[in-house]
Amino acid sequence: MFFVVIGNNHLSVYLFYILPYPKRICNHFEKIIFYFRNGTESLKITVCTLGCKTNQFECQAMEKLFRAMGYELVSAEEAADAYVINSCTVTSTADKKTRQLIRHLKRLHPSALVAVCGCMVQAGNGTELKALCGADIVGGNRDYRAFAECVDRALRERRLPSAPVADMGCGFQRLPAGGLNGRTRALLKIEDGCENFCTYCIIPYARGPIRSLPLEEAVAQTRQLCDQGFREIVLTGIEISAYGADQTPRKTLCDLVEAVCLAAGDVRISLGSLKPTMIDEAFCSRLSKLGNLCRHFHLSVQSGCTETLKRMNRKYGAGDIRRAVSLLRSYFGDPNITADLIVGFPGETEEEFSETLQTLEECRFGDAHVFPFSVRAGTAAERLPNRVLNAEKKKRCARCAALCERTRNEYLDRQIGTSQTVLLEEDGDAVGGYTDRYVYVSVGNPGGLKPGELVETRIAGRRGGELLGEVCG
Repeated sequence: MFFVVIGNNHLSVYLFYILPYPKRICNHFEKIIFYFRNGTESLKITVCTLGCKTNQFECQAMEKLFRAMGYELVSAEEAADAYVINSCTVTSTADKKTRQLIRHLKRLHPSALVAVCGCMVQAGNGTELKALCGADIVGGNRDYRAFAECVDRALRERRLPSAPVADMGCGFQRLPAGGLNGRTRALLKIEDGCENFCTYCIIPYARGPIRSLPLEEAVAQTRQLCDQGFREIVLTGIEISAYGADQTPRKTLCDLVEAVCLAAGDVRISLGSLKPTMIDEAFCSRLSKLGNLCRHFHLSVQSGCTETLKRMNRKYGAGDIRRAVSLLRSYFGDPNITADLIVGFPGETEEEFSETLQTLEECRFGDAHVFPFSVRAGTAAERLPNRVLNAEKKKRCARCAALCERTRNEYLDRQIGTSQTVLLEEDGDAVGGYTDRYVYVSVGNPGGLKPGELVETRIAGRRGGELLGEVCG
């Protein structure tokens, strides 16, 4: 028996073998999909990202790889021949979002190919995504180039692989850096892997050991991105504070940042998340001399209580956090120091939470991402006793968020009356962009402004979490 389903871009033919046992028909069939296309029409593909800046870098790299293969990139809302999902597994919620997106795409585009790669697959969930969610191709995060080639082969040869895409190597993965046309900020991945093994985190198992991009290659890629017209380059990785730990002779993050800033000329360089223990006198003394290094430092704080940090296996205390913040302000003037926080970690008492609030008061972060603790299967924290009730976690999150909103507004108010350079990122009725402190400034629409321009702006006021500026001159 044959029946035909017409897709948006191709004709799909489903062939069923009818067995002599009617009750078992639904359990015994083979689906064969054929794509009939105009030979001059390019294949369309969408690459979806669900994770961190490193995940975003890898998605942009895959976009470049697919474009080089002749694909037309389309948005997730458009009909495509294939949808690629780069999954995140940092929390159980992230896993849930990946499963939901697969089912959503399969439901909307039943004749399209759905391929899933990234951390969730690498952590061992590929079989589930194929069997329960309907993913056509799965692969990890160690060889995105091989994964893209597998997707291309499946589309052009009209044949799905019988096994997950194999990870071909364990060294640093060379991928094209940057972004696509129209983006003013480029991502440059300088490191992969993590060996911290925090008790709440699955990422060391999903990303593997530390691997660093050689310094000379980072400098070469920086020059290429500058030549392509990008006005800011973000150095990203899973744990950039550990950059160079795998190299002989050993290079450090400071070595890399100095070399990249020199190669970038007047292009801004910004840093991804840093461990508080990365911030010492040498770090601040060396990097404060770099005029094109952005004055924004994001610290992976997680808690402001020393005892809670011990249970998290974070290897520093509240005093180290305060010391890092003090050093940054001493050397960089009034930088924007932001943070990540987990509230309601197992065993967190009211006294411990109060210590976190006190640390936040003393540090006066320019902003903070506050998350309630959620159990991640497969981590050591899954076995920790004395869980905090969800209702209490919600209350503590609200208290933390209110405090951090107040200190954010205080920081923004201190910028009023100053002149700062804004990298424009939007076009239209409300033009705006970010300062080198990663603070958003709306400059209205004085006319003639384009994304990618650096404009000197006088900060005139604040509206909520953004600044209001007037272009000078």
